[in-house]
Amino acid sequence: MKSNRKEFSLNDVVELVIDNRGRNPKSYTKSGIPVIDNYLITSEGEPDLNNVKRFIDQETYDSFIRKYIQKNDVLITLVGNGYGKVAITPSKRCIIIQNTIGLRCNKNFDNNYLYYLLLNNRESLMNLNRGAAQPSIKVGDILNLIFEFPKNIDSQKKIAGILKSLDDKIELNRQINQTLEQIAQAIFKSWFVDFDPVKAKIEAKENGQDPERAAMCAISGKTDDELDQLAPEQLQQLADTAALFPDELEESELGMIPKGWEASKLGKVAENNSTSFNFKNTDKVIFINTGDVLEGYFLHKDYSKKEGLPGQAKKAIQRNDILYSEIRPKNKRFCYVNIEPNNYVVSTKFMVIRSLDKIHPLFLYHILKQESTIREFNLTAESRSGTFPQITFDSISHFPIIVPNKEIHDNFINQLLSISSSQNKLRDISELLKITRDALLPKLLSGELSTKTAAKTERTNKQVSSNKNIASQGTT
Repeated sequence: MKSNRKEFSLNDVVELVIDNRGRNPKSYTKSGIPVIDNYLITSEGEPDLNNVKRFIDQETYDSFIRKYIQKNDVLITLVGNGYGKVAITPSKRCIIIQNTIGLRCNKNFDNNYLYYLLLNNRESLMNLNRGAAQPSIKVGDILNLIFEFPKNIDSQKKIAGILKSLDDKIELNRQINQTLEQIAQAIFKSWFVDFDPVKAKIEAKENGQDPERAAMCAISGKTDDELDQLAPEQLQQLADTAALFPDELEESELGMIPKGWEASKLGKVAENNSTSFNFKNTDKVIFINTGDVLEGYFLHKDYSKKEGLPGQAKKAIQRNDILYSEIRPKNKRFCYVNIEPNNYVVSTKFMVIRSLDKIHPLFLYHILKQESTIREFNLTAESRSGTFPQITFDSISHFPIIVPNKEIHDNFINQLLSISSSQNKLRDISELLKITRDALLPKLLSGELSTKTAAKTERTNKQVSSNKNIASQGTT
């Protein structure tokens, strides 16, 4: 296979550079590769390829972006702590954030192959750093890099295809998890914010209709006729759930709430725990700063030596805690701890919110990640003086909480636990696929492993994933 490979500089490979800074092509390369000014979107904070998907209006897309940005353009960040990151455009409606360039291959090279090649050689990109005040790399230096490519574009496509099929499965699992999350959020809003089943019962009573049946429609999102098409066990489950909801609203300090529910405050149902981490019996820890969580996910699980950790690495956490960044709530740096975090130490810039006995931690977590909650917290943060918009637990302890009766609370938690179990299984599958991809990546690119052998490995892991998916579906 080695004989079918040849070294090329990226000057020989790249047909087009897409840049938002309008540089002269001659400053990049002697070969005069065309440079296109990209539509500029400035991201907050450091350039981050996780935020590269920014959708724009159809008119702008039709008049400008469609001409230049294509699916599978290879993206590289040039400046800041995230410099040298590599991504690939997922669709033609993708635009590029500040300090990020796009590369497009000529007809003899495959863009997907170039993406995986650069992904496997990020160290080569980072070694191009010329920055003084902050890291930065120059486009001309990138284009002068030399890598080995299969001479035949079909071979490039086969290699990239194997790796992409694994990434596609990982992305599909992410989308399924996102859908499950949206389902959980929709149920929470319907039951505990809008009180849809309760209001449906009230309206049905006023109109001389069956309140239970009306609540069943509200819970399922189905019409009365569609309910009759359900299996008997599904219908009975809906009826049992509908029976748990009251058919009246009553006055409270928070306004009208379902009868028998309680108006409370965050400070009465939870506490901010500040237990210090015990470093005595450990040499390495997983340090989680506020930038290391996002919308429910830990972004890494890498160990660091305890020596040299920043001063804010102090707090211990436990399973079922909620990490919630004090700084800029609108950035959604929060996470539910659904693991045993024995070696985790978190920043003092996190509130470690721990639910008391009144409500389940998952119920509290769904309250805290509601958009309306985030908006309220952000207003509180921006009203305080200081270097950053910031909240403290004391400043949000008065936040209103409506506590449902135990039967409805427990019914919702059971549904959440089922959804969470499915999500965890999908994450485990994705981790296995990532391990497989990362193991195949350097071997396929170097020619050490043939595409036939790699395809067998891929099929084996897909079968394992499929079996786990079947098991996961059996729990929901």
